[in-house]
Amino acid sequence: MFGITARITLIFTLMAAVIIGLSAYGYYSNFQALVNQTLYSRAEQQLSLASQEIQSTFENAHRDTHLLTHTPEVIRYLNLVKHGPVNQNSTGNHERLASFLEAYLEERYQYFQIRLISPQGRELIKVESSPSPDTPRKIFTYPQSQLQDKSHRKYVLESLQLGEHQSYASVASLNREQQNISVPLRPTIRVAMPVYLKKQLLGLAVINLELNTLFSQLKKQQRTDDLFYLIDESGNFLMHPEPDKRFASELGHTHKLRSEFEHIDLSRISDDISTFTINGNYQYFQRDTAKASSYFPKLMLLLEINGTPIKAAFGQMQDMVMLITLLSVIACFLLVFVLSGRIVQPLTLLASAMAHLPGAPFKGDTLLPVNRKDELGILSRAFVEMKNEISKQHHMLSVRKQRFQAITENILDGIVIIDTQGLVQFCNPALESLFGYTKEELLGKNINKLMPEPYHHLHNSYLEQFLNDNTSRKVICNTREVEAQHCDGRLFPVELSVTQFNIDGEILFIGTLRDITQRKKTAQDLNEANQLLRSAQARLEEQVAIRTRELDQSNKALLQEIEEHKKAQEALKLNYQVIRSTSEAVVVTDANNVIVEVNDAYTKITGYSREEIIGATPSRLQSGRHNKEFYAQMWSQLLREGCWKGEIWDRRKGGEIFPKWLTINIVKNDVGEISHYVGVFSDISDLKQQEAELEKLAHFDPLTQLPNRLLFKERVEQKLLRAARNGDKVALMFLDLDHFKHINDSLGHEAGDLLLIEISKRLETQIRDIDTLSRQTTEQDISLSRTVARQGGDEFTIALGDLHSLSGLVDVIERMQALLQKPVHIKGHDISVNTSIGIAVYPQDGLSYEELTRHADAAMYRSKEAGRGNFLFFTEQMNVEAHKRLKLETEMRKSLSNNHFQLFYQPKLESGQQNVMGMEALVRWQHPEQGLIPPTDFIGIAEDTGLIIPLGEWILHTACLNCATWNQQQNTELQVAVNISAKQFNDPKFVSKVTAALQNANLPAHCLELEITERVFIRNINDSITIVNQLRDLGIKIAMDDFGTGYSSLSYLRQLPIDTLKIDRSFIVQLNRQDSAADRAIIKAIIQLGWNLKMKIVAEGIETSAHDELLKSLKCDMLQGYFYSKPLAGEHFTAYLNDVLSGENTDQPLLTN
Repeated sequence: MFGITARITLIFTLMAAVIIGLSAYGYYSNFQALVNQTLYSRAEQQLSLASQEIQSTFENAHRDTHLLTHTPEVIRYLNLVKHGPVNQNSTGNHERLASFLEAYLEERYQYFQIRLISPQGRELIKVESSPSPDTPRKIFTYPQSQLQDKSHRKYVLESLQLGEHQSYASVASLNREQQNISVPLRPTIRVAMPVYLKKQLLGLAVINLELNTLFSQLKKQQRTDDLFYLIDESGNFLMHPEPDKRFASELGHTHKLRSEFEHIDLSRISDDISTFTINGNYQYFQRDTAKASSYFPKLMLLLEINGTPIKAAFGQMQDMVMLITLLSVIACFLLVFVLSGRIVQPLTLLASAMAHLPGAPFKGDTLLPVNRKDELGILSRAFVEMKNEISKQHHMLSVRKQRFQAITENILDGIVIIDTQGLVQFCNPALESLFGYTKEELLGKNINKLMPEPYHHLHNSYLEQFLNDNTSRKVICNTREVEAQHCDGRLFPVELSVTQFNIDGEILFIGTLRDITQRKKTAQDLNEANQLLRSAQARLEEQVAIRTRELDQSNKALLQEIEEHKKAQEALKLNYQVIRSTSEAVVVTDANNVIVEVNDAYTKITGYSREEIIGATPSRLQSGRHNKEFYAQMWSQLLREGCWKGEIWDRRKGGEIFPKWLTINIVKNDVGEISHYVGVFSDISDLKQQEAELEKLAHFDPLTQLPNRLLFKERVEQKLLRAARNGDKVALMFLDLDHFKHINDSLGHEAGDLLLIEISKRLETQIRDIDTLSRQTTEQDISLSRTVARQGGDEFTIALGDLHSLSGLVDVIERMQALLQKPVHIKGHDISVNTSIGIAVYPQDGLSYEELTRHADAAMYRSKEAGRGNFLFFTEQMNVEAHKRLKLETEMRKSLSNNHFQLFYQPKLESGQQNVMGMEALVRWQHPEQGLIPPTDFIGIAEDTGLIIPLGEWILHTACLNCATWNQQQNTELQVAVNISAKQFNDPKFVSKVTAALQNANLPAHCLELEITERVFIRNINDSITIVNQLRDLGIKIAMDDFGTGYSSLSYLRQLPIDTLKIDRSFIVQLNRQDSAADRAIIKAIIQLGWNLKMKIVAEGIETSAHDELLKSLKCDMLQGYFYSKPLAGEHFTAYLNDVLSGENTDQPLLTN
């Protein structure tokens, strides 16, 4: 059942809602119509300005072309070229006209190219501006060698058919050079007009209109939230906010008008402005933007206005309507309030009663309608109950406040509360007394007012660091000593403890401060008393003697002496207290070495209580680590010098052995006899543990726990000294795990670490089990004579000392290799590894550690070259070859600086037509003394030393320059292939270096192919995919070299964005064998695989006609090998290309682009 208040409120609310809703609807409709009209006017204005800009640009282009065709310099030059031979005079005219056209183009930024074309369609002169937006505009004239034949182009053919004063304008398109789209993109409209002299056609004048300039002008005219689109008659976007969506027909994508604005139907749009609304945005379309320029292509403009502000305006309108409705409802409530006097009076009484809460007396409580049955009665009764509860809570809060105030005002310590800004929120009287400030002087002030420098200025930064850094919160709930500043500037020490708490989400800090000036003074007095103890005792004894002799002379003097004795006793008592409280353990024994006193630190360190240890001797703590001689020497030195210091190991009560640093002093009595021994020591267990950890880090490998290079060197040198004394031999072995890097690359470094740990365990087991080579029999002797260590990476070293012969060493090595070859199960894989081992023996292979390690390393390196999984003893020939290798490395560095390297090129032919498609760049070393050195002799050294980086960069730059030169000379587009090493590919600057080589040579990116082997790709497949995608985005082609000789993982092949697969020559060579069916099948499978993955296939190593016929029958895309041509030096390759192009050598394949 509704009360009267609810019924009245409901009636008036419905009436107000109806009235306001009808009024708001009419106002909202008028507002929407006004907004649509405003948007249309805005769009009409912008489209009109844009159309005028386009029309003005077209008319200016027509006018400037017309002006150019009537320029005397142009007419004179074309007439001279048409009727006269090329001579010195025409050359001078050419240069003068080029200067004139450059100045003409410099003044007209809206064009980027001017050309004069002969009646036969050949370019006679071409002037162009640079395309880079980041550099000043540069005007240049093309050399005669770069001018092209344009007789096949549509705009040239149609323009040559025009009469005098007629002009031609092409459709908007991207500028092209040598049939390739210019980069960066330069959209243009070509305006052409024939040049006549006396009714005779001399040629054409062509101006390329720079549409990017027009687009920039249109963007300046559009408002911030608006977008312009410019579309040609085919629906291609010429101007679009997203540059990648322009010129669909030329760039090979399908993004046109209908694909983005499906709701726009060109057939239903008139020449006037058409309006559309889609996705909340407003679109205005104008079909023909340049009606007056009929000879120019028709372009269409689309203006899109952002609808977000419009939506916001309508939202504000809705908010206003809701506000008016709300105000009307409030008015209804006020009207009900005025008319309902019976309801108002009890509510007024309730309001008055609430105003007197929580504890003030109110006499109107009895007037409240608590006995009524309606809502007011219920409300009044609830209010009376609430008031009683609040009064109770208020009384409890008052009692708590009084208790808190009593505590804080009577506590002797100063208490201060600050917030996170450091401002004082509360302080007690003790704090006022401590610092001399009143509460009013402190509240709201920064706490640094109580701090001296430098803490005064740094406190705020300390507080900010505390709030932001959890690691700095050690100050909370800890007591520390700080220095404070009194209001009179006096500094004094205080003991400070800080506690953090939250009130209603606000962080506050309580600081408790205690003046410790007196305590500090007492401590200082204690120190002074300790220093004066001995001098006081000496004076006491002296005074006692004097007073004894003078006892009969003066009673007064005797009393004074007794007083001084009392002072000395107090000093002794003070010294005793200092000893009791020190952190170092103190033990005092009598002359018979019986403990008579210990301090608290002693009981804490040893675990014995005072009652348990007093009366015993210090020998109770002996650990058993020291022999009788140790203690005898200790007592001898102590009795001789009166003091002993040193490290000693003792045993705690619980049985734990611990190290300590002990100092023992002798105390003698007045007659010079020993009365006591005083020992002071500290527990150095933590220090010893740290020393042990540092020792381990310095001498052991952290992964395998084997000795490291440093400890191995020390042990080997010890073995060499013993061998020199005893006439024995020492064998030093270098072990390297074959293909360990492939395991890291394929299974991850964690798997590689697990493998190294298992190999280390097997080596230690094998070394421990050797019992036939060494004379040593004890465990300690074996440890000294046999050492296995990790040098780093996947290299291990083993030293076997005390060898009387080498007869069983080979058997030991073979057993070791067999043990290491057993599979290791890691991460679900059974991994087997081979080891390459090099051995050097003392004394025949060297007398020093350095010499033996160098020779063992050389033997190991030669073992790897011999096929891996082998072991070799060092020979002098290896030393000679090592020196030869070092000399070759040094000469390589000089040759890089002196340009002694040379590139050779081997052509690649199209399989069907035998056309030359490109060439592979192959490096040779033209040594000044040894002649031409093949890459097999120096590439490995370059890889190992890092010289492959500068060498590869030189190869890349030289190959690009040569390719660009040949393409320009032969008017073709050959593709040069360059081999890339692993270190080049993993160079962080590799992509930028390739880009620099292309730019330096002005070579199009698609004319460069990078050949990379399978092994390089799969070392880190994710990084490889990223790098290859960056290269392909530039347009560079990627080939997988030596396919089929590595992992040949089809999953990797599917992931990698590769253009070409190159079949390794090893498969081609095998075709000469009679049982080559398997190799044929493999080659056929690779070709089929490449086709299915849309890749080109190149076969290298074609050396016979049988090879040629087979690969052609299998429809391999491209062929390469000595059957067609050996690798040629640059000048010979140029002659080869000239012969192929001229057709003089019919045996050579044809050149193609």
